[in-house]
Amino acid sequence: DPKTVVIGEVGLGGEVRSVPRIERRIKEAINMGFTSCILPKRNFKGLSEALAQKITLRGIEYVEEAIVLK
Repeated sequence: DPKTVVIGEVGLGGEVRSVPRIERRIKEAINMGFTSCILPKRNFKGLSEALAQKITLRGIEYVEEAIVLK
């Protein structure tokens, strides 16, 4: 989906690692017109409810999880 942004660091084993300043990155994605965000599950925890109301958030642990998301 062209309105989905993917944020995170991918390890050699396909694991999706957390990244710093996740709320700032998501806010910028919203400003750019993205409506959905796939991000590391570790970053997903603790995000503000107000942010989650502005964009669909999906936390993943491995790249293959992103492939099957619809």
